[in-house]
Amino acid sequence: TQLCRNIALDYVEDEIIKGINVRRYEGNLGDQQLVEADKCYCPSPKHCLKKGVFDLNKCLGAPIIASLPHFLYADEIFLTQVKGLEPIKEDHVLAVSIDPISSAPLSLRMRIQMNLEIGPNPKITVMSNLTDALHPIFWLEDSLDMEGPVLKKVSEIYIAIKVANILKWFALVMFFVFFAFGIYLHFKNRKSAKITPVQRRPASDKDTFYKSTNEGQNNIMSGHEFDRYN
Repeated sequence: TQLCRNIALDYVEDEIIKGINVRRYEGNLGDQQLVEADKCYCPSPKHCLKKGVFDLNKCLGAPIIASLPHFLYADEIFLTQVKGLEPIKEDHVLAVSIDPISSAPLSLRMRIQMNLEIGPNPKITVMSNLTDALHPIFWLEDSLDMEGPVLKKVSEIYIAIKVANILKWFALVMFFVFFAFGIYLHFKNRKSAKITPVQRRPASDKDTFYKSTNEGQNNIMSGHEFDRYN
């Protein structure tokens, strides 16, 4: 809102902040001359600024040009116009680190530089020989690092999800362990099982006597059968 425009954030990498996995995003002021989506920020339809700068005149009512500190990610021509500039990504980048689960920003670095266009002015003697340049005035930084109860709540959510993932994989591993153990016992029992054949023993005299007696009993007619023939 301070710049009266949106800034696109590009994913850079995953990192760990205070024990929490977060995603780091970095932003820049685009390129009005080459990127079609950035052409709506041109000062006029026929005039677009070079890469990495943005005109704040319509927003602030002052002839101020915004950029990242030390013209980081801006056109190299701006570095040649002014001496003493040394863009360092770690110190001058616009970045935010977001927890992907809660979407809470754990770290924010909003850095912006205010510049003023200067050029030769024949009416002022000391400025008559100046060359056109974009001169830095100052740069500022708004920073945020999550602390306190909010950070504690995010940490609790992260720990709970981490424990749930561990339990999920543990349950899956135990399932395969018991499944494999069951198969092992099944095949082990099949191999150890023995079938002992039953052998017929030779018939003894006692067995022959019982067999003859049973056959004799079968040949005796019952009383009803005897009456039938009388």
